[in-house]
Amino acid sequence: MKETCTRTVELKLVQERPSRYTWGKVTAIHTIGPYSIIEFQQWTVRGCTVNVGETDFRPSAARFDPYYNGKRMGACWRTLEHALLHLISYRATSSTGEQAVEFAARVLNLRLP
Repeated sequence: MKETCTRTVELKLVQERPSRYTWGKVTAIHTIGPYSIIEFQQWTVRGCTVNVGETDFRPSAARFDPYYNGKRMGACWRTLEHALLHLISYRATSSTGEQAVEFAARVLNLRLP
């Protein structure tokens, strides 16, 4: 019987089997306390077609998918620092996305690109 590979973003399942990750090839999973960040190279895209299994290895294709206590934050970032800022500010403010990163950048006096 052939096993089907269901894609997922559920952290626990990706940790057990990184090949199941939906958005690309997992290159690392960073964990610090309640924070986890999946680092991945996204699948290549041609037009509107995502070529699952065909990895885009350009440095610009690296993405970082943040999780707090196993819950996906719903946004991928281009740098590990932005993903970590998102998580820290989510924990402090319960807001998500750009607002969370902007808050953390102001608190830490950082300039965002």
